[in-house]
Amino acid sequence: MEIMKDENVTAEASMAKWYTTEMQKRHTDECLQFFGGYGYMMEYPIARAYLDARIQTIYAGTTEIMKEIIGRSLGL
Repeated sequence: MEIMKDENVTAEASMAKWYTTEMQKRHTDECLQFFGGYGYMMEYPIARAYLDARIQTIYAGTTEIMKEIIGRSLGL
């Protein structure tokens, strides 16, 4: 547990957030295509899941910021 040793884990956390949010968005987009128009009516769970997935790329820093942090940790 690097965080317990007071080590900087920002880059690893950024990688995890980027991967998981992009995967969530990709899967939700596929489900939205499967359900069609139901994905745009809030009465259906797929619409709420779509909204949740889209906002995850913005919460706690956008995906672009996560890429910036990862790039800096790699020395790029």
